[in-house]
Amino acid sequence: LGAARDEFESQKKKLLIEIDTLTRRLAETESRLKNEVEVIKKKMSVTITELEMSLDASNKSNSQLQNTTKTQATKIMELTAAYDDVNKKLAGSLQTYDITVKQLRQIEAEFKGLKATNDSSVKVIKEYESKLTILTTRVNELTTINNNL
Repeated sequence: LGAARDEFESQKKKLLIEIDTLTRRLAETESRLKNEVEVIKKKMSVTITELEMSLDASNKSNSQLQNTTKTQATKIMELTAAYDDVNKKLAGSLQTYDITVKQLRQIEAEFKGLKATNDSSVKVIKEYESKLTILTTRVNELTTINNNL
């Protein structure tokens, strides 16, 4: 019984030493893990702060872009209205141009008719002037003959 008791005590001491060793190792591991968790927490805290700053900058940029977009949309609407107005005026000008071209063609046709009439009249006048010259010459000859008689 004494030998069993000695062996039991020996086993008990071994187990107590092993428990102490495991407890120390557990405490060291726990301490190391706590340190690692603190380091990770600090890194995450820094990362979160950087991400928050980045998010704030992105939100500010987004807000500015939305304002720019609204301004551009307003300008596009104004330019579209101006473009439509110019197109309406252009259509009116084209109608006026077409009317003017028609009137010019009518005037040109009228002018050609008048020119033909004028050319014909000039030709007739030249013929009559030629005849008048011949007749004047003849009258002068006859007057001279009459005076000589």
